[in-house]
Parts: sequence; C-alpha cells; structure tokens
Amino acid sequence: MTHRLKLPALSSIRFLPALVALALPVTAAALATDKDQPADIQARSVDADERANIAIYQGNVRYVQGTRYIESDYLKVTMKDDEVEHAKATGRPVKLRIRPDNSPHDAHAAGERLEYRRAGDEMELFDAVTLQHQPADKDVETRATADRLLYRGGEDIAELFGRVIVQQGGDVVSGGYAHVNLKTDRVIVRGGPHTDERIYAVMQPRKKSGDSRDGGGRAVSGDGMDAGGRATPGAVAGTAAEEPKP
Repeated sequence: MTHRLKLPALSSIRFLPALVALALPVTAAALATDKDQPADIQARSVDADERANIAIYQGNVRYVQGTRYIESDYLKVTMKDDEVEHAKATGRPVKLRIRPDNSPHDAHAAGERLEYRRAGDEMELFDAVTLQHQPADKDVETRATADRLLYRGGEDIAELFGRVIVQQGGDVVSGGYAHVNLKTDRVIVRGGPHTDERIYAVMQPRKKSGDSRDGGGRAVSGDGMDAGGRATPGAVAGTAAEEPKP
C-alpha cells in the first residue's frame, strides 16, 4: 500500500494496492527542504484516524520524503496543518538513509526505535545504533556505534551518546559522546561515565622519518588527514579548540 501525506485531509488520500513499487529519486542531490516535501509511505496495512490526524502503518514499512528514506516494521505518523509533525518507528532494525547537503554519498543509520520531530527537523535513533558515512573525495568511511543518535537535519550534524565507538580506517576511538559533521566529516569524541570521562584511542602509524607515506603505505597530506581520508589523532579524538554544543 502506498500512501502520500501532505494532502488537505486524510480522507483525500488514495490507497493503492499493497507493496506497489515506488519510483524514488534516490540518486538526487540532497535538499535542505526535505522536511517540506510530500511523504510517500508504503506498507502492508494502514489504520488512519482522520479526526486525530494519526495514521499507523504496519508491515514492511517504507517512508520516503525528499531524499530521506526510513524502513521499519511499524510507523505512527501524526499530522498538523497537512504536514508530518511527528513520527515514531520501530523495527529490527529501523533503517535510516539521508543525503547530507552537497554530498555525493548517503549517510546510513540504524537502531531499534526512531522518532522524527518536525520542530528542529530532528531524527533520533535508540538502542544498538549504527552510523556509516563516506565523505566526498575520500575512500575511507566513518563508522560509529552508540546507544543513541540525534540527527539535526538543518545542520547535517549527528550526535552519538553512550558507549560510543568511532572508526575511520584503522583508527578507533571510544568514549561517551561523539559529534559528527556529515558535511565536513569532522569528528569530535568526548569521554563518558563508563570511560571515566576519558576517550580511548588506537591510532595507526602515519609517517616515517624521511618518508612521505604512512605506516600503511598511504601518502600523507598536511591537512590532518592522510590521502585515504583517515583523520590524524587530533582530528578524530576531539582535541580541536572549538567544542560542539552538547
């Protein structure tokens, strides 16, 4: 069943046969106005309450809004002024795909629960959270795991909380909080209660004396990243002077 929101009323929604394939612009460039686009939803069933402006979708749910994509088992959508005001999804896992502005690559995240809030254009994932993103012009992905992830769409910022592990190439940092800028791929990690407010890092060798290549055979640039896109210890571990807002 395909269901398009952002219509004058729920009664005007046209229900199509279950699991009709969607024609999605998955390769399109990201839009800062994704939250203002119509939402296309595909599921096995829907229970719509027009008076309460609530619709509950169950069974192999697919939600697409602009370049954003959510896959879940269950999705509850609350409308206000013909807009998606709030949404809750559960799954094993819930999968989220977003396209940061000016990025040729999608960012992928997953967790067992997701909440979307139009106010602030925020999406929050809970429980066994993962994040994966490849910066433009780099061949090494940023991968992270945490207990919770908060994505702020207006800034393309992902914040991770609780038992955080961030990996870039062979470098690994653990802590209690991570701030990931999906536009620049700058990562800042801070300690947390389970790490005694400290971060723990394993950094691979970079550059031997008199050699322009790091220990792994990668050419090293002078901007804090190697040619493969791996951040230097300071760039990953959060030693920059400017700290993100909590």
